[in-house]
Amino acid sequence: MIPYLAVSLCIAICIEIALIVHIEKTAGRVQECMTASLGTVTRKGVSDHWKEKLLLYYSGRMFAASLKLGGLIFLIFTPALLLYYLGGRLDPAIPPFFISPKGLIFSTGLSIVYLPVRLSFRSSGKENQDYSASSRLLHHLALGPRIIREASFDVEQASLKAKPGGQGEHVFVSGLARAGTTLLMRLLYESGDFCSLTYRDMPFVLAPNLWKKLSAGSRKDMEKKERAHQDGVLVDFDSPEALEEVFWKTFCAEKYLHSDHLSPMQADKETVEKFRAYVASILCAHENAEGRYLSKNNNNILRLDAVRESFPNAVILIPFRHPLTHAASLMNQHRLFLKSQEQDAFALKYMTWLAHHEFGGGHRPFRFSDEAQAKGAPLTLDYWLRLWIDAYGFLYPKTNDVNGRLVCYEDLCENPATALDNLGKLAEIKRPMGRQNPIRSGGREVIDPYDPALLGKAESLYWQLREKGSWLTQAP
Repeated sequence: MIPYLAVSLCIAICIEIALIVHIEKTAGRVQECMTASLGTVTRKGVSDHWKEKLLLYYSGRMFAASLKLGGLIFLIFTPALLLYYLGGRLDPAIPPFFISPKGLIFSTGLSIVYLPVRLSFRSSGKENQDYSASSRLLHHLALGPRIIREASFDVEQASLKAKPGGQGEHVFVSGLARAGTTLLMRLLYESGDFCSLTYRDMPFVLAPNLWKKLSAGSRKDMEKKERAHQDGVLVDFDSPEALEEVFWKTFCAEKYLHSDHLSPMQADKETVEKFRAYVASILCAHENAEGRYLSKNNNNILRLDAVRESFPNAVILIPFRHPLTHAASLMNQHRLFLKSQEQDAFALKYMTWLAHHEFGGGHRPFRFSDEAQAKGAPLTLDYWLRLWIDAYGFLYPKTNDVNGRLVCYEDLCENPATALDNLGKLAEIKRPMGRQNPIRSGGREVIDPYDPALLGKAESLYWQLREKGSWLTQAP
């Protein structure tokens, strides 16, 4: 029974991938070029000189389309290859069954039945949602197995000619979630001086160049809509997002990603070189190989030394906000994600694949030492206040005037003109910011109970952080 189930799952995944990448369009282009070539040879009234030129033109187009078709076929049958080579670990009977006459007949018959049913389902309009069934399967394949993520990175790097550079003046935004990291990233991104990962790079986020080529025929657009955080931030496929963490999860998960928490980590030289190469591939995919990379990744507070080693000239911005309103925002988001993930299990898997454990059903707190850890229930303000104290107490000595700057959210809201001017100078941005992403205060009245002594300790640290981050509002 297990071999039949394994082959059935494999066939379903292969067909879903074929539907997502629209392989029929690429195959159609190959056929069109072949037909045009034959028509050129038999066309009357055209000189041999022009026939030769037309044949060269159509041959080039057919060669390019054939290469893409071959890449798509390889992508589609990747699950089958994995099943054949790795299926024996699940059940020794799977590989032999897969290539046996009985297995081939079964898989062929299942494909004949499944494909028409799936096509009718697609045309019925039932996939009008953020992530269709086929898209979810592709996310499972691309982001789930570590071996697939590593393979996609290796294939990308082997086919990429961009040389990684270690001196890029890139910008990294990192801090606790809900500290204004998204706002800060968007303010910088709208300047047009930076490249960043976007939702269009999903789900093969470690191979942005290959995925861009393979998905070109199925490129879609979407209207901007509010993101899952329900905080007024609108997103579409071209919105920059924190997808970089997939890299660190793939190559360093055992160093920082634990079953119940995340801890600080150090990266070896090999990983640092891979990260440089990864950033180079992102810049290349966004057609700006000589440009600057913009990262928003809250988990980077666990590896600031690795970021500095990778790009010594990079600017690192660490946003923070008043601990009480920050803790309340974190707690509210935790409640919101718990509710939404109960209704949609895929949402929880999606956040887990991206190693986003800030809140929700997959919450895993930062633990900066065995002694310093957030105690209590995540549905209380005291829990998040402790987490705030631990995080920014850890970060305070790691900030300086060279490449690690604190950014106070309240200062940004209260004095946006000066703050944006100073940010622009620090990041060497000549264009004005704040046009597409206006700055609004996110403070709300906090009505949940909390420990006054704990808040007093947090506020003491807050004012130290604010003094150290006073550069943001200093007059020129």
